[in-house]
Amino acid sequence: MRVASDPYFRLPDRIPIAPGTSPFRMKGDSYNAAMLFLNSRVPGGFPAVVGAMPPDLQAFFNQSFRPSEWYDVVPNPYMHTIAAKLRGIAFREHILDNGSWHADHAMRGPLRALLRVLSHESVALWLPRISATYHDFGKCETKPIGAGKIRGVRTGMPRPLVPWYTVLSSAFCEKALTLGGAKSPKMLFGNAQPEGTRGGQDIYSLHFEISWA
Repeated sequence: MRVASDPYFRLPDRIPIAPGTSPFRMKGDSYNAAMLFLNSRVPGGFPAVVGAMPPDLQAFFNQSFRPSEWYDVVPNPYMHTIAAKLRGIAFREHILDNGSWHADHAMRGPLRALLRVLSHESVALWLPRISATYHDFGKCETKPIGAGKIRGVRTGMPRPLVPWYTVLSSAFCEKALTLGGAKSPKMLFGNAQPEGTRGGQDIYSLHFEISWA
């Protein structure tokens, strides 16, 4: 069985599905948040990223994204690949920054205060499940396995999204737990179990553990 960090899961150089046509979708609100992040990090902001895209991706990203509607998620990591190049940093470094930023952005006001009221275990059990609700494919299950540790599995993940999703989720969950007062939180992905195919893509269940001191 492969692990999620296996080079086998590297993002393909070319987008494997025509933008806007895949059965794997995410909420428009996530794309709008990504634009805010890129405006804060990339010289020239989101327009510069779109300007550096090939025509098929430009056509996809020139649309307006309504917060509650669903949009093809596969173009997302390709947008971030271009953004990382414009920033002059590695894709992984860019996505780690993006995940941390998303946690700060999402956990504002009353929600941030709630993080400090709930137990770290409750937060760790809840975070991966919440992130999965922004996608219309797969599910996420979590359970405690001891003091300061939970185990979970994210199902239904298409192979091209594995390197983006695992890094983003780890950064998001670790930052959110830190905001809640947890010490040394860590989210690690392990085995990637084949599930079959969907939309012409190999599908995997991603097993992970979250721990904190």
